[in-house]
Amino acid sequence: MRNNDSLKVAGVVFVAVGLFGVYGASAAKPEKVRICHATASASNPYNSIEVDTDAIDGAGSNDHSSHSGDIIPPVDGVTAGLNWTTAGQAIYNNDCSPVTVEETSTTVEETSTTVEDTTTTVEPAKKVRICHATAS
Repeated sequence: MRNNDSLKVAGVVFVAVGLFGVYGASAAKPEKVRICHATASASNPYNSIEVDTDAIDGAGSNDHSSHSGDIIPPVDGVTAGLNWTTAGQAIYNNDCSPVTVEETSTTVEETSTTVEDTTTTVEPAKKVRICHATAS
């Protein structure tokens, strides 16, 4: 009888470990996520708020993913994000305060220089015989 009890305990442990291996190994999604909630204010266009992940998962009539102006970062298994552009990320990383993102460009003007290949030959000095008159 004791041997049978050992098998029952081993079976329960095996099932518990198996369940933990299936459900415990997966990455848990965060409970709260910080988003930039759009307001109608010109002076304060976003509020930084923390919401439950079920408030950004696309389900429900007032889910933040249906707020076209909100900035929501991507969250694995929940959302691909909303307004997560370069400008949106700059605002998000600035605690939901607007920033000025300037695009810059550089113009490079092409120029060319032509160098002519010239050769100058210098002849050695030649001796010339002259007759010099003297006063004698």
